Amino acid sequence: MSKQERQPFFMSVINLGTPEFPRYGIADHQLRYWNGDGWTKPEADSGARVYATENAATEVMYGIMTQDHQHLPKKTYVVPVYIEVFSDKDIPLRDLKWWLFRTTKVIVDSPRHGNGPVEGSLGTVRIEYSEMTEATS
Repeated sequence: MSKQERQPFFMSVINLGTPEFPRYGIADHQLRYWNGDGWTKPEADSGARVYATENAATEVMYGIMTQDHQHLPKKTYVVPVYIEVFSDKDIPLRDLKWWLFRTTKVIVDSPRHGNGPVEGSLGTVRIEYSEMTEATS
């Protein structure tokens, strides 16, 4: 990474609620929280915008991450991910999708490897469960 490239900027979805009332916020690498318009002072979670689901917070986080790169051309790549389920019971595809949606996470280690594959780029990863199908042998 050259001196002119921006340092990797990373964010996390943070649980700000309770087990009975889960709520999620977005924090950056300096422990500032997203308030909907900008970032709070470090560790000031009282001003954080909260979201009812991790997915809702992740969608907002995607918008924050990509806003500085909207002027660049975008390419989309698709890579297979294989899920194997061992069960003697019939599992409806909708149940599998819902289980995967709640249990899987994709982690991009931008602090160690940068925001994208080349200087000035931003790479994002998402799983589109709505396109999931059963593989046939």
